[in-house]
Amino acid sequence: PGVVNMRVARGCGNIAVGPAMSRLQAEALLLEVSRYTCDLAQRGVTLFGVGELGMANTTPAAAMVSVFTGSDAKEVVGIGANLPPSRIDNKVDVVRRAIAINQPNPRDGIDVLSKVGGFDLVGMTGVMLGAARCGLPVLLDGFLSYSAALAACQIAPAVRPYLIPSHFSAEKGARIALAHLSMEPYLHMAMRLGEGSGAALAMPIVEAACAMFHNMGELAASNIVLPEGNANAT
Repeated sequence: PGVVNMRVARGCGNIAVGPAMSRLQAEALLLEVSRYTCDLAQRGVTLFGVGELGMANTTPAAAMVSVFTGSDAKEVVGIGANLPPSRIDNKVDVVRRAIAINQPNPRDGIDVLSKVGGFDLVGMTGVMLGAARCGLPVLLDGFLSYSAALAACQIAPAVRPYLIPSHFSAEKGARIALAHLSMEPYLHMAMRLGEGSGAALAMPIVEAACAMFHNMGELAASNIVLPEGNANAT
C-alpha cells in the first residue's frame, strides 16, 4: 500500500546526553503502529516482516540489548555499518554513557525504548505487539529487530510465540540477544544488511512450511499398502 507517514519528530534525541524521546512519544507511536498492523491484518495480511533503514542505529540497539540482557556494552557493541575497529571503543563508551545518563529500567520495555531506543525500534516493536494481538506471526530481521523483540517481549511476554527469527546477524551482540529470546534463526549467511532483507528471504520458508502442513497427505489416503505397524506413516 505504499509509505505511511507516522512521523513523530525530526530525529531522536542524542542518547549520550539525554533520552531518545519522551515516554508519551514512544507510547503514541507504539499505539499507532500496532493499530495499523491490526488494520492490515483485517485487510488480509497473514504474515508480517520487520526491518529498518538507517545509519548509526546499531548504537541504540546495542544499548537496548545491553539493558535487557544485563550484558556489558563491550559484549554487544559491533561494527555496524563497517565502523573501523579503532572506533569501537568510542562506540562502547557512547553506549555506556547513554545507559548511565538515562538509567533505563530493564523491567519496563517502554522506558528502555524511550530513553535509549529510536523511532525505528519503537515502530518494529509496535508491529510485533499488533501482530501478536491479531494472532499473526512476525518474521524478525537482524540485530535491530532482535532489540525490538526484547522490548516487545518485556512489554507483553505473550508476544514471544508469534516471533520467528529469520537469519543470524553478523553483528557482535546477536548471539546474546537471541539467547535471551531463546531463538535459533533458520538462515546463517553472515548477513548484516538490514532493511528487512533477512525477513524477506525467510518468508518463502514459512510459506512452504504452511503449505506442507496443510496439504501433505497421508500414505494411507493414497492407496499405498504399508507394512503392518506403519499404517499411520505420512
